[in-house]
Amino acid sequence: MCQMMRALKCCHAHYIGHFDIKPENFMYTRPDKVHLKLIDLGLSSSFKRDSSEVRGSVPYMAPEVWDGTCGPEADIWSCGVVLFEMLTGTNFLGDPGALGDSEARRRVRDRAWVRQRLREARECRELSPEAQDFLSLLLRHDRHRRPTAREALGHPFLASTDPLGLYPPEVVRRAEESAWRTSRGPAGSSRPSPCWSAGLFCSSVLAVAHFSAYCFPQTRPQRLAFALADAGSDGELSISGAGELLSADRGVCTRRTRGGVPRGGPQ
Repeated sequence: MCQMMRALKCCHAHYIGHFDIKPENFMYTRPDKVHLKLIDLGLSSSFKRDSSEVRGSVPYMAPEVWDGTCGPEADIWSCGVVLFEMLTGTNFLGDPGALGDSEARRRVRDRAWVRQRLREARECRELSPEAQDFLSLLLRHDRHRRPTAREALGHPFLASTDPLGLYPPEVVRRAEESAWRTSRGPAGSSRPSPCWSAGLFCSSVLAVAHFSAYCFPQTRPQRLAFALADAGSDGELSISGAGELLSADRGVCTRRTRGGVPRGGPQ
């Protein structure tokens, strides 16, 4: 779900909505099943309102989409439906084969029915408090009260995601070494200034992230180094954020980020 939200954050930052978010439109980039990518942008467009046009897959469509309102909030609702299925193992609206469009529209627009489904998920599946809260935020009937993709990435349910667990130990070690070397500063400098460390760190890791965007096996440590530096778990780096992460002692940061990713130089 974290990677799904990051993909949507990128789309929405360019004022583009996907409008067909569902499990079938995400696929793994490699057989190791570490990275997801968003596919099938056939229904994507800019945000708009057109009562004559309804787009999306019926089980995942937000209430306002039935009236032709296509904004970023519609994608957030669809992610909520996907999350509901992931957490409960059941379809949000019921059996799709026995559900007509008119009944799907009635259910999704019925606030009491949606609240009942959320109660069922909470009581029958023993969801954690963080999962319950996050799911209820995504499936808010009022689209203006749903979180943005950026806000969703900062929720405790997603911020607890630890990307280190997805990688082999050797890749993790090389990523930490890469991040540590980037923060060392000019040649001959034993204790680089925080400004130099943060600025060089961000510039280098951002450049590596762009060059390694095609997920070649050789660039896995560099991509993980970017994840290690992503304190907000939102796919972005900042000089101020990097400055907080780097200490004066060999560029090592000992605290953990909101994303639950441990920081530290090579041992």
